[in-house]
Amino acid sequence: MSRKYFEEYDLIDANFKHICFEYTQFTQCNMTRSDFRGTYGYIIDIQSNKLKKAKFSFLEVRNLLISIDIVID
Repeated sequence: MSRKYFEEYDLIDANFKHICFEYTQFTQCNMTRSDFRGTYGYIIDIQSNKLKKAKFSFLEVRNLLISIDIVID
């Protein structure tokens, strides 16, 4: 599968609930107040995106940590 990209998009208040974003990467987007609850398969760089007040499901929030290269055990 090929990777899809959202780069430099204004996604303020976007509703992405329950969407499969398999192989989709978000970079330098404004995702303020966006709703990602129930969404999976995304790659979001928490250092380059604006995520203030964005909503995520607890089980999927680990995807946010991929971009900072830490080990989760």
